[in-house]
Amino acid sequence: MQRNRKRYTWGALVGILLIVFLVYSPSLKNQFVNWDDDVHLLSNPFIRSLDARGLRDIFSATVNKVYIPLTSLSFALEYHFFKTSAFIYHFDNVMLHLAATVMVLVFALQMGCSSLAAGIAALIFGLHPLHVESVAWVTERKDVLYAFFYMAALLCYGKYLKTVISPSVSKAHCFFIFVVVLGTLSVLAKPMALSLPLILFLCDWYVRRKFSPRLVLEKIYCFLCILPIIWATYFLQMRIQDNHLPQSLLIWAWSFVFHLRKFFYPDYLTLIYKLPQPVSMANPEYFLSVFGVCILLVGWLIWRKNRMFLFAFFYYLLSIFFLLRFDAKADLNVVADRFMYLPMVGLCIGLGAGYDRILISLRGKKYLQYCLIFLGLALLGVLSYKTSQQCQVWYNGVTLWEHQLKTQEKAATALTYNKLAQAYAQQANLRDDQPAVAKAIRYFDIALQIKPDYANVYFNRGNLHKRLGRPSFAEADLKRAVEFDPEHFEAYHQLGEIYSEEGRCGEGLWYLDKAMAVSRDNERMYVQVMRTLEDNIRQGRCLESSRAQINRVKAEYSIRFKDRDF
Repeated sequence: MQRNRKRYTWGALVGILLIVFLVYSPSLKNQFVNWDDDVHLLSNPFIRSLDARGLRDIFSATVNKVYIPLTSLSFALEYHFFKTSAFIYHFDNVMLHLAATVMVLVFALQMGCSSLAAGIAALIFGLHPLHVESVAWVTERKDVLYAFFYMAALLCYGKYLKTVISPSVSKAHCFFIFVVVLGTLSVLAKPMALSLPLILFLCDWYVRRKFSPRLVLEKIYCFLCILPIIWATYFLQMRIQDNHLPQSLLIWAWSFVFHLRKFFYPDYLTLIYKLPQPVSMANPEYFLSVFGVCILLVGWLIWRKNRMFLFAFFYYLLSIFFLLRFDAKADLNVVADRFMYLPMVGLCIGLGAGYDRILISLRGKKYLQYCLIFLGLALLGVLSYKTSQQCQVWYNGVTLWEHQLKTQEKAATALTYNKLAQAYAQQANLRDDQPAVAKAIRYFDIALQIKPDYANVYFNRGNLHKRLGRPSFAEADLKRAVEFDPEHFEAYHQLGEIYSEEGRCGEGLWYLDKAMAVSRDNERMYVQVMRTLEDNIRQGRCLESSRAQINRVKAEYSIRFKDRDF
């Protein structure tokens, strides 16, 4: 009987993984998108080498002001063997998601769920469309990677809880060491693993572990290991709260309820969600959010003796707590689909356990059982279809920003039009695709109508003109870019290239110098300037001045980036 049960469990697990893989298979055809994929991968100089110096740079640098060395290391490994083949990056994201799905199932079993409840929890987690952003977007490798180590740490903690009361103290210590190591790796992939010690407390409570000083010391050890790593990100992003307290609380309540609403009703999913305005109780969005928080509090009072309900609720609250915003001043994404990647685990387990409990309560009522089974299968089918469709949204920059414009047209920002225009402008064979050129120009114009001083729009439009062989138009736009943003080093660099190509050596080298002057600590800028100077020499342009400039660039580079070569 036990052997048959194991076979059934393994068969069910294989079936779950096959379904999840098939649903996410459209993402394997996807390309890179023009939203952070360049910063994290395509233009990231720190992933180009796996030697000692390259590894040192990976573990000493931040990306977009976030310390994620393990994620960068995963990109470096892929780049070393496959360069920029989009398939392998998407494939690895899907594989990590499948691994997380398996660990959700095992974690649910550790929490005392039946095989059916654990399987349902894993299916909901694996198939939910809210996860598409974390899986189908290469940049969000940090989500699936930190989840892999986070869930592995929870599974080891489950083993630790079983051995901590046994005579084998050394074995218990071994499992706890694994928890700390895996938790540290999770934080190195994404700082959001900061919530791990809180979830460990929650697991202690759920299994009714007796409160003791040892229990508290364990969590202190975890915090001491991960807090120094977290500080690298927090120090760069911390800010003073400038909203009034009532507004701050309303934004917090809205973001708290927003993610729950998207979990239970993922009506539409998009990259950027607009914060409702005005921020006041007169706005139905905030009134309903506060009402939703009150409903949850009432539910907590009613079901306060239901440990599974409380576990699901507090797992969500504790794991998403550090992502909930009180303002929208510094962050473009007040809320985001990817924020729910791990906080969803508790909700999935709660739904799986609740479904199993209702099914058991209907024993002897086969008609109602069949209806419930049909309803469950139908909902999983809807989730699968929605996820498969959403994977195709992330095919490339054009499909991504067209979808953003479609779902948020009335609240479309200059950023949306700029990114959509840039996506069209970056397409291959652009000279032969006049409709794409026309769309790019039109969307750039709309972005400038919304925000006339948007430097990046001028920069991107200038790049488009340069690529189309219109240097005078490119020069005008790039100068406008540096007028509105004097620190825009890429615009200075492009101007230097244009003037060098036209044989205006003095102006060209001045702008290349200026590009480096405003970005002294940006290694990528030095590399780009060096390539421009080397191209000048190959083309026979500005030979003497370019050779002299190369020597100066190399000297400054060696000072700022010691022990590194071009």
